[in-house]
Amino acid sequence: MNQSNERLIRRSVWLYSLIIRLYPRHFRDAFSSSMSDTFEHLLIDRIKCNGSSGALDVWRTVLAELVPTVLRAHADEAFKSPFPLPVRIAVAAALPILAYGAAIRFSTTTDQYVVLTLWLILLATAVLLARGRGWRCTVNAAVASAVGILLPALNDVFNGRMPTESFRVVPLLVAAAATIGLIFSVYVRLFIEGIDLRRPVLA
Repeated sequence: MNQSNERLIRRSVWLYSLIIRLYPRHFRDAFSSSMSDTFEHLLIDRIKCNGSSGALDVWRTVLAELVPTVLRAHADEAFKSPFPLPVRIAVAAALPILAYGAAIRFSTTTDQYVVLTLWLILLATAVLLARGRGWRCTVNAAVASAVGILLPALNDVFNGRMPTESFRVVPLLVAAAATIGLIFSVYVRLFIEGIDLRRPVLA
């Protein structure tokens, strides 16, 4: 390896050590050494294969991951839960169940009970399938919440219980339901996974 590449590696490792300072202290204490080693080894391998352009490839990966991983690491520090998993599951389930209970209390017809119950079942199933973790949980919850509102609305339209002109409000209801699903999924994830990182990353 020529001297210019060696200098490139030294400067890149030094710059990367500054980037690591963007992470919270506990994260740095746990992972800074392994992150630096991973970065340096990957940098050397890419430079050996592709020359200085290999370093650009590594830096593109680092910078693409930097903002989300730093934000997530700081979210870990803010939302890290000391409680055991069963307690976190119970707390995570509380908000959707309370929302369902409040909605049921103000419902006046059997159809409304059925729609709300279907919505809760679909939402709970979607979250459980993803184990309350990751983007899959978020996507599942949004889709399930939207479907839980859309299916009964379509059924009403097809059976003549909803005037065709009223169907124009259905997209708004579906969008609202999807947003509610997103909110619930974030709430659940905060308690189940704590938005927690426990593995080394490049950035």
